[in-house]
Amino acid sequence: MNETEKLLISISGKTSKLIGRNDALKKEVEIFRKKTEQLENLVQQKNVEIESLTEQNSILQISKAVRTEEGAVDTKKRINELVREIDKCIGLLNQ
Repeated sequence: MNETEKLLISISGKTSKLIGRNDALKKEVEIFRKKTEQLENLVQQKNVEIESLTEQNSILQISKAVRTEEGAVDTKKRINELVREIDKCIGLLNQ
């Protein structure tokens, strides 16, 4: 074999290794994409759960405030805030 043939064989071998490595990396990227998607879904679920728990907490605070005389003013303020927030949401929906 002359020097050119040896170089061609070497280049061919290295090219095959690179193609194999590229395929492996593509599979790895796909795995990471799936994991990322799963984590994004989990984050979205947790955000919905947090929102729900925040709303429940707010309702509990309002109901607790209603039970006390001192809380009557705070309750009215909170109800007014909620009504304004609902009005804003309705306004956005009507746009």
